[in-house]
Amino acid sequence: MQPTQQMPNPNTPPPANQTPSVYDFILSEQSTKKAPKSSGAGGQKNRTILMIIGILVIFMIGVIGYSVLTKNSKDNSSNLIDNEAYQTEIIRIATLSEARSKSVNIKNFAATVLLVTKTDLGTISGILAKKKTKIAPSALLKRKNAKTDALLDAAAQNNQFDSVFETELTKLLIQYQSSLYATVQITTAKKEKQIYVDIRSNAIKLIESQTTQAAN
Repeated sequence: MQPTQQMPNPNTPPPANQTPSVYDFILSEQSTKKAPKSSGAGGQKNRTILMIIGILVIFMIGVIGYSVLTKNSKDNSSNLIDNEAYQTEIIRIATLSEARSKSVNIKNFAATVLLVTKTDLGTISGILAKKKTKIAPSALLKRKNAKTDALLDAAAQNNQFDSVFETELTKLLIQYQSSLYATVQITTAKKEKQIYVDIRSNAIKLIESQTTQAAN
């Protein structure tokens, strides 16, 4: 009677010294060849993701940098409008000399003030136009002083117009150059700052010229 053969258990692992089949080598080689394709596709995908992230980071840095620069830079538009308000009032007061002044020196002083101030007004108006700053008409009248008109009216009646006019116009020019000084201090752009320095210098020269004239 022959011994009964045991059927192999399918769950038992193969012996360690089992000779590898030639098919195992072929399958292993094919698997190795396919791996780079899978790795390459994944690598390309990763590079694309990293590139997108890099672009987003650069974009965010640019936005943050622009915000910081915008926040730190001071807008001088309100100062320029105040300068224009002074210029408007100076021109208005200086014009009164044409009909009321009797002194040639005062008439010449007023004419020079008108010429210089109108030129500087055009310069500042051009800058505000480039900045696309809208100016309410009332903003240009905020330096109008009813007391000045009352003083000049009373002076004209008392035959003292020229002396009072000279005092009031000079006082206005001093206030104007002070307003320009504030504009110079707040402006950061060198070329633009120099423009306001020059305009202020014009106002100071007008004041000094009349002070010298009065002293003589």
